[in-house]
Amino acid sequence: MGYINVGAYLVYNMERVKYKKQLKELINSDPSLVTFDRTSAYEGGFLNASEIPQGDTLVVVGPDPYNARKWYANVIKTADGTIKVT
Repeated sequence: MGYINVGAYLVYNMERVKYKKQLKELINSDPSLVTFDRTSAYEGGFLNASEIPQGDTLVVVGPDPYNARKWYANVIKTADGTIKVT
């Protein structure tokens, strides 16, 4: 089990997810609408919600992990493949 620090984008327009509530709604309706950008210099790049490693937790900082840390969320993929936002 590990933690991956990320920010969240809307796939269709590459805008940052503005609120934790919006992130929850998007993941619940269609996880493919959200992509995550890794904030680590060692593991840069994007990660689609469907690519979340089993057992790892994405620690999301929003709306912008670099300039506006107003909310936090954890995104995990459960054993049955369900993606949960807490």
